[in-house]
Amino acid sequence: MKKCLLLAFLLLLCASGCRGKITAEHSIQAGADESITMNGISFTFEKADICKEVKPKQPNGYYNYYEEKKGYSYYVISGTAENKGLYVLDAGNIMVQGISGRKTYEGALLFSNHDKSDLVTEIGANDELEFSFVILMKEGRPQPDRLEIYYTKDFKAPREGEPYDESIIWTFPSS
Repeated sequence: MKKCLLLAFLLLLCASGCRGKITAEHSIQAGADESITMNGISFTFEKADICKEVKPKQPNGYYNYYEEKKGYSYYVISGTAENKGLYVLDAGNIMVQGISGRKTYEGALLFSNHDKSDLVTEIGANDELEFSFVILMKEGRPQPDRLEIYYTKDFKAPREGEPYDESIIWTFPSS
Protein backbone atom coordinates (compact mmCIF):
# COMPACT_ATOMS: atom_id res chain seq x y z
CA MET A 1 0.00 0.00 0.00
CA LYS A 2 2.75 2.44 0.97
CA LYS A 3 4.62 1.86 -2.28
CA CYS A 4 1.50 2.17 -4.42
CA LEU A 5 1.88 5.94 -4.83
CA LEU A 6 5.57 5.59 -5.77
CA LEU A 7 4.73 2.92 -8.32
CA ALA A 8 2.03 5.13 -9.85
CA PHE A 9 4.50 8.03 -10.05
CA LEU A 10 7.15 5.85 -11.73
CA LEU A 11 4.58 4.52 -14.21
CA LEU A 12 3.58 8.10 -14.98
CA LEU A 13 7.24 8.91 -15.66
CA CYS A 14 7.62 5.94 -17.99
CA ALA A 15 4.37 6.57 -19.85
CA SER A 16 5.02 10.28 -20.27
CA GLY A 17 8.50 9.61 -21.62
CA CYS A 18 6.95 7.68 -24.51
CA ARG A 19 4.64 10.49 -25.61
CA GLY A 20 5.28 13.29 -28.04
CA LYS A 21 5.30 16.96 -27.16
CA ILE A 22 2.52 17.99 -24.80
CA THR A 23 0.37 20.81 -26.13
CA ALA A 24 -2.58 22.94 -25.05
CA GLU A 25 -5.00 25.11 -27.02
CA HIS A 26 -4.52 28.08 -24.65
CA SER A 27 -1.66 29.06 -22.37
CA ILE A 28 -1.21 31.66 -19.65
CA GLN A 29 1.82 32.76 -17.62
CA ALA A 30 1.85 33.42 -13.88
CA GLY A 31 4.64 35.09 -11.95
CA ALA A 32 6.30 34.13 -8.71
CA ASP A 33 4.11 36.39 -6.60
CA GLU A 34 0.84 35.25 -8.16
CA SER A 35 -1.63 32.52 -7.32
CA ILE A 36 -2.85 30.42 -10.21
CA THR A 37 -6.43 29.43 -10.95
CA MET A 38 -7.62 26.39 -12.89
CA ASN A 39 -11.39 26.16 -13.44
CA GLY A 40 -12.21 27.76 -10.10
CA ILE A 41 -9.43 26.08 -8.12
CA SER A 42 -6.86 28.55 -6.81
CA PHE A 43 -3.35 27.46 -5.86
CA THR A 44 -1.40 29.78 -3.56
CA PHE A 45 2.36 29.16 -3.39
CA GLU A 46 3.85 29.01 0.11
CA LYS A 47 7.22 27.26 -0.13
CA ALA A 48 9.54 25.04 -2.14
CA ASP A 49 11.79 22.34 -0.66
CA ILE A 50 14.13 19.61 -1.83
CA CYS A 51 13.39 16.32 -0.04
CA LYS A 52 14.58 12.71 -0.12
CA GLU A 53 11.04 11.43 0.50
CA VAL A 54 7.58 12.95 0.51
CA LYS A 55 5.25 12.04 3.39
CA PRO A 56 2.11 13.52 4.93
CA LYS A 57 2.71 16.04 7.74
CA GLN A 58 1.03 13.84 10.37
CA PRO A 59 1.18 10.24 9.07
CA ASN A 60 -1.14 7.83 10.85
CA GLY A 61 -1.65 4.13 10.11
CA TYR A 62 -1.40 3.28 6.42
CA TYR A 63 -0.58 6.26 4.22
CA ASN A 64 0.70 7.05 0.74
CA TYR A 65 4.18 8.52 0.33
CA TYR A 66 7.07 8.79 -2.10
CA GLU A 67 10.01 6.84 -0.72
CA GLU A 68 13.67 7.71 -1.12
CA LYS A 69 15.08 6.80 -4.52
CA LYS A 70 18.87 6.49 -4.81
CA GLY A 71 20.43 9.26 -6.89
CA TYR A 72 17.23 11.34 -6.95
CA SER A 73 15.55 14.06 -4.92
CA TYR A 74 12.03 15.44 -4.90
CA TYR A 75 11.48 19.13 -5.53
CA VAL A 76 8.24 19.93 -3.71
CA ILE A 77 6.24 23.11 -4.29
CA SER A 78 3.54 23.44 -1.67
CA GLY A 79 0.76 25.74 -0.58
CA THR A 80 -3.01 25.93 -0.27
CA ALA A 81 -5.59 24.94 -2.88
CA GLU A 82 -9.18 26.15 -2.69
CA ASN A 83 -11.81 24.65 -4.99
CA LYS A 84 -14.66 27.10 -5.58
CA GLY A 85 -15.41 25.47 -8.93
CA LEU A 86 -17.96 22.91 -10.05
CA TYR A 87 -15.59 20.01 -10.70
CA VAL A 88 -13.69 17.51 -8.61
CA LEU A 89 -10.05 17.61 -9.67
CA ASP A 90 -8.47 14.19 -10.05
CA ALA A 91 -4.76 15.02 -10.27
CA GLY A 92 -4.18 11.91 -12.38
CA ASN A 93 -5.92 13.68 -15.28
CA ILE A 94 -3.54 16.64 -15.47
CA MET A 95 0.07 16.80 -16.65
CA VAL A 96 2.72 18.51 -14.52
CA GLN A 97 6.28 19.27 -15.60
CA GLY A 98 9.07 21.10 -13.81
CA ILE A 99 11.30 23.15 -16.11
CA SER A 100 14.86 24.42 -15.64
CA GLY A 101 16.27 25.98 -18.81
CA ARG A 102 15.94 23.25 -21.43
CA LYS A 103 15.65 20.43 -18.87
CA THR A 104 12.19 18.98 -18.24
CA TYR A 105 11.28 16.95 -15.15
CA GLU A 106 8.06 14.96 -14.89
CA GLY A 107 5.90 15.63 -11.88
CA ALA A 108 2.61 15.07 -10.11
CA LEU A 109 0.08 16.97 -8.02
CA LEU A 110 -0.91 15.69 -4.58
CA PHE A 111 -3.15 16.98 -1.81
CA SER A 112 -3.05 16.36 1.94
CA ASN A 113 -6.30 15.05 3.35
CA HIS A 114 -8.04 17.20 5.99
CA ASP A 115 -6.23 15.70 8.98
CA LYS A 116 -2.92 15.74 7.04
CA SER A 117 -2.45 11.99 7.63
CA ASP A 118 -2.38 10.90 3.97
CA LEU A 119 -1.54 12.14 0.48
CA VAL A 120 -4.50 12.01 -1.92
CA THR A 121 -5.03 12.86 -5.59
CA GLU A 122 -8.44 14.59 -5.47
CA ILE A 123 -9.89 17.86 -4.25
CA GLY A 124 -13.68 18.14 -4.20
CA ALA A 125 -15.88 21.12 -4.97
CA ASN A 126 -16.05 23.66 -2.11
CA ASP A 127 -12.97 22.13 -0.49
CA GLU A 128 -9.69 23.61 0.73
CA LEU A 129 -6.60 21.42 1.08
CA GLU A 130 -2.84 21.76 1.20
CA PHE A 131 -1.24 20.84 -2.13
CA SER A 132 2.18 19.65 -3.28
CA PHE A 133 3.52 19.65 -6.79
CA VAL A 134 6.16 16.89 -6.62
CA ILE A 135 8.97 16.87 -9.19
CA LEU A 136 11.44 13.96 -9.34
CA MET A 137 14.93 15.15 -10.33
CA LYS A 138 18.40 13.63 -10.46
CA GLU A 139 20.70 14.83 -7.71
CA GLY A 140 23.11 17.52 -8.84
CA ARG A 141 20.75 18.83 -11.51
CA PRO A 142 19.38 22.37 -11.26
CA GLN A 143 16.03 22.66 -9.54
CA PRO A 144 13.04 23.74 -11.63
CA ASP A 145 12.35 27.45 -11.81
CA ARG A 146 8.85 27.04 -13.21
CA LEU A 147 6.01 24.55 -13.61
CA GLU A 148 3.99 23.75 -16.68
CA ILE A 149 0.54 22.44 -15.81
CA TYR A 150 -1.76 21.03 -18.52
CA TYR A 151 -5.46 20.32 -18.00
CA THR A 152 -8.86 20.10 -19.69
CA LYS A 153 -11.77 22.39 -18.82
CA ASP A 154 -13.66 19.56 -17.09
CA PHE A 155 -10.52 18.03 -15.50
CA LYS A 156 -10.91 14.81 -17.46
CA ALA A 157 -7.98 13.25 -19.32
CA PRO A 158 -7.76 14.40 -22.95
CA ARG A 159 -8.49 11.91 -25.69
CA GLU A 160 -5.42 10.20 -27.09
CA GLY A 161 -3.70 12.44 -29.62
CA GLU A 162 -5.74 15.50 -28.58
CA PRO A 163 -4.20 18.55 -26.90
CA TYR A 164 -5.11 19.69 -23.42
CA ASP A 165 -7.48 22.68 -23.29
CA GLU A 166 -5.30 24.88 -21.10
CA SER A 167 -1.78 25.23 -19.78
CA ILE A 168 -0.31 27.42 -17.07
CA ILE A 169 3.37 28.30 -16.87
CA TRP A 170 4.03 29.20 -13.24
CA THR A 171 7.38 30.84 -12.45
CA PHE A 172 8.83 30.54 -8.94
CA PRO A 173 10.91 32.97 -6.92
CA SER A 174 14.68 32.52 -7.07
CA SER A 175 16.00 30.56 -4.10
